Amino acid sequence: MRLIPRRAELIPQRQLRVRLPLTLFIYPVALLAVFAIGFRYLRSFVSLAGSRAAVQTRVANYGAVAFLHSGAVSSHESITGFRRLAAMSERRRNAPAAAFSLFAPPMPQSGDSKIVFASNRDGSMQIYVMNGDGSGVARLTNSSANDDYPRWSPNGSKILFQSDRDHPDTGYMDIYVMNADGSGVTRLTSDVNDDSMATWFPDGSRIVFQSMRNGVSYQVYSMNADGSNQINLSNNSSSDGEPSWSPDGSQIVFATDRDHSGYDGIYVMNSDGSNQHALTSETGELQDTQPVWSPDGSKIAFVSTRDSTTETWQETDDDGNVITKSKLHLNKEVYVMNADGSGQAKTDQ
Repeated sequence: MRLIPRRAELIPQRQLRVRLPLTLFIYPVALLAVFAIGFRYLRSFVSLAGSRAAVQTRVANYGAVAFLHSGAVSSHESITGFRRLAAMSERRRNAPAAAFSLFAPPMPQSGDSKIVFASNRDGSMQIYVMNGDGSGVARLTNSSANDDYPRWSPNGSKILFQSDRDHPDTGYMDIYVMNADGSGVTRLTSDVNDDSMATWFPDGSRIVFQSMRNGVSYQVYSMNADGSNQINLSNNSSSDGEPSWSPDGSQIVFATDRDHSGYDGIYVMNSDGSNQHALTSETGELQDTQPVWSPDGSKIAFVSTRDSTTETWQETDDDGNVITKSKLHLNKEVYVMNADGSGQAKTDQ
């Protein structure tokens, strides 16, 4: 009778002797499997993170290159870089390369993609720079005045801008240049009247700008990059401004009201001021402004009010007389034309 319990006791002991080696074998194998699976997922995570970082880098670089090819938004805009084609204050001036870009003065092509712009986030307009993805915003100018309309030099080492720091009483602008980090600010013009909207010659050796130094109307001027040899190129009794140098430096396109006082049309001239002729012509209260070259120099983009509409109605005065009144509903659109003025078409067509 006592053998039964002993046999019953032997079964767990045998099972224990069998299970112990199995346990010692299975646990390490399972542990190795867990480590292997974990390592695989870790590699996948790192690879995914690397891919995302690479994509983000490519997107950031592409965005920066797009901005650099298209320019920094101009004055009174949240970001800079060109004439505002849709809207801009007074006389202030980014589509893959397969099509033509509306905005394209020479911009730096260095590895560190940067965007320069003007902002009034700290009160007055000041010059800022940021990375192509919008990060790393840094203020470059720290004047109590308005610093505006920044333009990269072709090699990216300098920034051209306008400022009223020396004309606090009138608000007139002068043209300045500084290093890309904001150091070495140098005044290039010093006339008592307004000098503004300066842009670089394609090789960075010269600058074209508008000046009202005659005290009456703007004229298109050029000067060397150091401010010397300032020359009136348009030399006209009307108002000429908003100049833009062609990519090869041979021509300058600009806006002028010489054919319709108070309302601009687009003209072009050789870089020495010769052969000035009209590319567009508007009538009534319509005008074409803010011209800028395509990167290859074959086309010119500009803003036109030619699609504006006039509303006309009649009213009767207190004496019973019928009076006809009208109102112009201004509509600004971006147009493109060939460099010779032909093929003028709205960009959304």
